[in-house]
Amino acid sequence: MANYLKTARKVDTYVPARENMDLFKDAISLAVSSGKWQKHLNKKRKDQEIQLVKSLGTLWASDTPEKDVPINACVVHDKKTGKFFVFMTTDTTKMARQIVQTYELRPEIEEDFRQMKEFWKLSGFKSTKYNYINVSSIRIFMQKSHF
Repeated sequence: MANYLKTARKVDTYVPARENMDLFKDAISLAVSSGKWQKHLNKKRKDQEIQLVKSLGTLWASDTPEKDVPINACVVHDKKTGKFFVFMTTDTTKMARQIVQTYELRPEIEEDFRQMKEFWKLSGFKSTKYNYINVSSIRIFMQKSHF
């Protein structure tokens, strides 16, 4: 899916790697061996450190390896618990802090999306065409603003 979104839709993705993935283990191994850790930018996470690991595309094996896109990752190490977390992205221009910062927006984005689906009834759209969504959104907005 990441390959499709990056190549066909020109959209970068930010995804957490699962512990059972080879990429997860390899990213941690590369981060630990290089040892270039930085402080986590979130002050609430003072026991965590982060590090950028570049060019993991060869470790990300899909069904069509010739179409695989480059992937970087941010490895987060919780010094208190010893646990690691890996966040992958197809946006290879981002640094570790930017990857973490973008991924930390996830709860807010999910809540906004939930509210749009429930309040604005966006889940009822039968088409993904821009004009249809635009007209439907205006119609719903006008209905809600009159009551």
